[in-house]
Amino acid sequence: MANGYWDIATVSLGHGFGDTEMTLTPYVGAGVGGTILYTKITNTNTQARSYAHTSEEHNFTWAAMAGAAVQVTETTAIDVGYRYQDMGPFYPSRLYTDDLTAHDLRIGLRYSF
Repeated sequence: MANGYWDIATVSLGHGFGDTEMTLTPYVGAGVGGTILYTKITNTNTQARSYAHTSEEHNFTWAAMAGAAVQVTETTAIDVGYRYQDMGPFYPSRLYTDDLTAHDLRIGLRYSF
């Protein structure tokens, strides 16, 4: 995935730890890329027969993100964000999925050197 982010604005939240000013920076982002979807289905019955079926598809993938970073010290920020990701359709064997999607809630810590 290739992602791009845009910081909307930085808002002051007052003083935080020590003499550091706390700020809030909301952001939005988007990404594009590719996904390889792979499954292996194995069936074994009691008559000593078995089979395995594999499926693989290469799909276009896109994502949309939004979140905010709170600067808590001069070098540290806490980041909370959401990502929606669409990985496209997948048709393994007898299964059918219209669209594989993911919803992610992310919490991170940023440290600036």
